[in-house]
Amino acid sequence: GNETIKHVKSVKYLGLQIDNDLSGISIVNEIIKKANSRLKILYRCREMLNFESRKTLCSALIQCQFDYSCSSWYPGIGKGLQDKLQVMQNKIIRFILNLDNR
Repeated sequence: GNETIKHVKSVKYLGLQIDNDLSGISIVNEIIKKANSRLKILYRCREMLNFESRKTLCSALIQCQFDYSCSSWYPGIGKGLQDKLQVMQNKIIRFILNLDNR
């Protein structure tokens, strides 16, 4: 029809922020931001949680962010972003196992 289509740098589609070059950078940054914020909330109540509770909550609140459409964007990202994702996953494992920082 007579509708104009605007050019945008990124769009949110099915919960993922997709950038115009499909590099996956915005997706990874968004996942890391969400995972960090959710892990901070879990750290506040870690004294009340046992191992199974920590494992279940991390799986339900954080790991699902990594798993959602991982096969579509992970192969295309660079080594630096892969390292950031690995660091975030290591933080989650340390929380689940109730380990100190490093």
